[in-house]
Amino acid sequence: MELINFDVNKTLDELEGGASSRGTMMSKSSKERKIPLKKLTTEELRIMIVQNRSLKYLVPLAIERLLKDSMLKGDLYAGDLTNALLTIEKKFWINDLNGYIPMLNTIIEKAQAIVKEDPKSYENFALHTAHAIKLFKTNTAAL
Repeated sequence: MELINFDVNKTLDELEGGASSRGTMMSKSSKERKIPLKKLTTEELRIMIVQNRSLKYLVPLAIERLLKDSMLKGDLYAGDLTNALLTIEKKFWINDLNGYIPMLNTIIEKAQAIVKEDPKSYENFALHTAHAIKLFKTNTAAL
C-alpha cells in the first residue's frame, strides 16, 4: 500500500490551498507550513502533529518514517514522534480509511521491543508513552 499519495515536494500551504488562519497554534508553525514536506525535520513534523492540524498529510509522512525507525527522535527523546502520533485526537482515527491504525500498532510493537531490550536508554520513551499507548489502543480497539 502506498502511504503517500500527494507531492512531498509541496508545502502544506500549497497542498491545502494557502496559509491557514486557525489561531495561535497554527501561527507558531507557519514557518513549517512553508517547507516542502520531504524536508521537514522529525521535530517539525512532531510539533505539527501534536497540534492536530494537517493530519491528512502529516500522519502518512510520519508513519512512513516510523516504519523504518520507530524510535525517531525530535528534540525531546527517542521515540517522541511515535508519541506524537499517539496523542492525535480520536476523531482522526475514527475516519481511518487508509489503514494507519494497524501500521501504528506495528510501530508501537517495534518501539516496545526496543525499549524491552534496553530499558535504561529508552526510559523517557517508556515514561512518556505508557499512558498514551493504552489510551490509543482503547480508543481504536473498536474501530
